[in-house]
Amino acid sequence: MSFTIDITDRATPAVEGALSELQLAGVKPAIGRAVVRLVQQHFLRLNASRANPLGGPRSNFYAQAARSTRYDVLTDGVIVSVSQVGIRQRLEGGEIVPRNVKYLTIPAIAEAYGKRAREFPNLVIMWRRIAGERRAIALVEAPATKLEFGKKRKDGTRGVKTDSVGGKIFFWLVKSVTQKPDPTLLPSDQEMIDAATSGANEYFRALLQRIAQGPKSELVK
Repeated sequence: MSFTIDITDRATPAVEGALSELQLAGVKPAIGRAVVRLVQQHFLRLNASRANPLGGPRSNFYAQAARSTRYDVLTDGVIVSVSQVGIRQRLEGGEIVPRNVKYLTIPAIAEAYGKRAREFPNLVIMWRRIAGERRAIALVEAPATKLEFGKKRKDGTRGVKTDSVGGKIFFWLVKSVTQKPDPTLLPSDQEMIDAATSGANEYFRALLQRIAQGPKSELVK
């Protein structure tokens, strides 16, 4: 699920009449680029500081969010969008319930982080009786026998060592999870206003400087 940020253009009306329509049109992309850059840098800082709490390979969720950030120009402003799946849930929080399955799977070890339970063919359900009811509580590694072969003997045979494995918990099974909202996922409103203002100011400063230097150097004719 994605989310959007609406930025109303208040810079253009202040200079209307002094500049042409084509010259004014360039301020909105300048605002969009400035806010997108701010949001992307914010996501990249989060990606560097929020490592996988279980250890193991990282999904680089926030780096993906940075890459999925873009802007579009509207009639009265700019809209900045982040299309990374899951970003709105983390931002706004709320209850997460399973869809088309009975349970949510919560990684219990680093090996399971960022993966689906069906990617592990050797998992079985762990059952426990809770309050008189038999409930599924986890997906665990199925019991198995591990074989280790020794060096080849002179007669061509090998020694074999056996060991029982299995029982390691890969995922916890839950009916739902309530996630707390995290407003720190985005820059503050003031930071985005400052970025938009800075982008507009830089655009108009460069434009007016070129106009002052003469018609041949105008950004837009």
